[in-house]
Amino acid sequence: MRILWCDRDFPVNTPSFQQMRSELSNKMKNNITFKYATGKRDMLKVCSGFDVIIIGPFVSDLDAWENLGKISIPKIMIVSDPQSDIAHHVYYTKKYKINMLLFLYPAWIPVYQKYLECKMDVLPWWLNDPKENIEKQVDLAYAVANSPFHPVRWLVSNDKRIQEMNKVKVPFGIGDSRIEWNDYIHLLNRTKLLIFDGSFWNLPILKYVEGMATECCILAPSPEREDILHLKPYENYVPVTIDNYFEQIVKYLDNNEERERVAKNARETFLKYNTTKIRMDELLQKLELLVNE
Repeated sequence: MRILWCDRDFPVNTPSFQQMRSELSNKMKNNITFKYATGKRDMLKVCSGFDVIIIGPFVSDLDAWENLGKISIPKIMIVSDPQSDIAHHVYYTKKYKINMLLFLYPAWIPVYQKYLECKMDVLPWWLNDPKENIEKQVDLAYAVANSPFHPVRWLVSNDKRIQEMNKVKVPFGIGDSRIEWNDYIHLLNRTKLLIFDGSFWNLPILKYVEGMATECCILAPSPEREDILHLKPYENYVPVTIDNYFEQIVKYLDNNEERERVAKNARETFLKYNTTKIRMDELLQKLELLVNE
């Protein structure tokens, strides 16, 4: 199979797509030809000889792929942030005659089906294994927020009880608190409890995978379609709400055995279901079916 991936060079703090492209490049030895295109392009000049085209998730780049609608090669678009970008996705799916949409957040598929007739499928988040064999010295890491759009993050960020806790705690996420990817992952590897949310929409965001991969005990609301990441309440993460998040923090900090059990299960879930290699194999199966129709 010959794959053309059209996307931008991602910032370091968004590694999943870079990692997927690297895995596909490594597959070139095994009957996979992979090429990556970035920047504004006339697609009539770059698509010759490919079997399938993948369009990356940044809607601000969608206008870059000139003449894409004139090409008959099967085309896939990765859909991220549907809650804000649905109008762009619908417009460019029609303009470029996209054959399939792959959703990071598939609870939105029924909404898109009201406007589009192309195929729609699921592509959950993934990550290379970032585990470090170091001691868990940070009791609590939490994603901060500057608005109630992230209700749990918002409350945790402003909770004086947490600020006054006699525990090691590290906020991250916005403004001066934002840290580089490598520092962030190193923090998670040292963290016992990681608390966040997937916004008002309860999206199954990448942080679930990051927490699982680094063997954190995740405290977060149950996301829409938790099944796509193989999340199971009280088995590999602890569901929290705006009413009980503080009590759950205290409970799982005080109960080492239960916290470590959940974190270990989360790590095993990541290795079994959510690595880049596993997600790449799932993606290739979808591409094969689309190309061979």
